Amino acid sequence: MKHHGLLLSRLTGELVAWCLTGGATDVDATIRRLPKAWEIFVSAVFPEGSRPAVERLSRLLSSPRSAGTDEYYWNLYGSDDAVFQLGLVGAMTDEADVRFDEETGRLTIRLLRAD
Repeated sequence: MKHHGLLLSRLTGELVAWCLTGGATDVDATIRRLPKAWEIFVSAVFPEGSRPAVERLSRLLSSPRSAGTDEYYWNLYGSDDAVFQLGLVGAMTDEADVRFDEETGRLTIRLLRAD
């Protein structure tokens, strides 16, 4: 994809927006360059009872990557603010690790996108 920086920021923004809309009270996002990939890390604190939403998020992010169609699908995405494209985020990353601590309400999301 020719606009790699824009893609990384959109993927991160999609996750941050999902967290904020879901009632998160504290959200942190980090994008880091690794030797052969990019890592997106999002951490957020959610209110009690958020486990069902987190489980749905985890399923959506586990979509297998479709590297040949990244740019095509992202261009179709548009800017519909009412609909989260989390399945698309999953299809544009190679690994997703979603963890939720119910006691603290802390959600951590770690995505990897290989070069």
